Amino acid sequence: MRPAALAGRVDSMDQADQADQADLADQADQADQALLREFVAAHGRLGEFGSARPNGHAFLNAVWHLHTGHGEFVVKRHVPEVSAARLDWTARLLDALRTDRFPVDAILRSAAGTAAVQLHGRTFSAHTLLPGECFRGGMARLTELQRGSAVDGLARFHALTRRLSDLGPPPPLEPAAGGASAVDPEPLLFTEDFDALAAYCLPAVDQLAPHCRDDLMELFDHLARVVAGKDYRSLDRQVIHGDFRHKNMVFSGESFTGLFDWDFVQIAPRLVDVSGRFAQHYLDVSAEEGPAAITAYLARYRGAALAEGVPLTAAEERVLPDLLRAGVVHTGVVVAAFLGHAPLMVDETADERTAEARRRLLRAHTQLATIDACWPRTGRNEPAGRSEEGQ
Repeated sequence: MRPAALAGRVDSMDQADQADQADLADQADQADQALLREFVAAHGRLGEFGSARPNGHAFLNAVWHLHTGHGEFVVKRHVPEVSAARLDWTARLLDALRTDRFPVDAILRSAAGTAAVQLHGRTFSAHTLLPGECFRGGMARLTELQRGSAVDGLARFHALTRRLSDLGPPPPLEPAAGGASAVDPEPLLFTEDFDALAAYCLPAVDQLAPHCRDDLMELFDHLARVVAGKDYRSLDRQVIHGDFRHKNMVFSGESFTGLFDWDFVQIAPRLVDVSGRFAQHYLDVSAEEGPAAITAYLARYRGAALAEGVPLTAAEERVLPDLLRAGVVHTGVVVAAFLGHAPLMVDETADERTAEARRRLLRAHTQLATIDACWPRTGRNEPAGRSEEGQ
């Protein structure tokens, strides 16, 4: 979520500015090392502290790669909304998935038997490091074979989690103290209340891209009708990942070999995963290629789900285009509005933040136009190439 324009900022600094930044970075590094030494001691099962370095791409959580006498791990300091109880539930989920040989990380329980370690009023956890390559740049770096393998992995993940009803639902993300949230997870990012979303988003739309307002108002009204409708209400709910995208995966060669980052795991229709961030790559290609790209992506998931024995139902097929629209709203329009009040990053200016929010909003508007080109908002147009299975 950090603007790309920041990449060359250090090059433009004079030597004094660079020295100041180096001093600040060194101080931050020393503070991190002390904190992680304390974490290793409190955890009690990681061996002797060796070294740590920041992960470098997390926006909401603080993440480090940790080396100890027992190996290499990932340490996360979670946002306040993620409770110890939620982490304990997530650890059980990951244990169950690994039992079914699905490639996920493990949360390493402390000497006290807990998934979470509390330090200085914050919640920390230690995770195994998945083998393979993680692509932290744009999703365009993935090959077509890697993207297809990831879609197949998502279908398998959904097939497995349908059978995990004995886990019960995860403890919800908790409101931050004073009602101010760093994540805005409830009731915003995954809400079915599109009236609340409109009230949250439209002030930012008015400021950043007022010409989009009328279209987005109509869209919010349309989605409110969809989630109140019979088809949507009939969808099965199950454990979903909640943030399925390339930055939360690892690959070995052309194959998907791991999934991590479980902060947004939830009980919801599986199509929330299908229609989220990963789908939006296929909406970002040219206007001419977009319809073919998104329908090919959905055809791949449809075929993989059928192969796993859980084909899409007729109701899922009917609501899928509108869940694609909802995915763009949640991860595009809502995030653009959120950027208007989220804290600035270390070397980010207010102007850069405004430009990034506007870029995200305009990108979302373009993605919505691609969906409308495939499936107009009126009527029940079916996805191109849909098979008859699941009817």
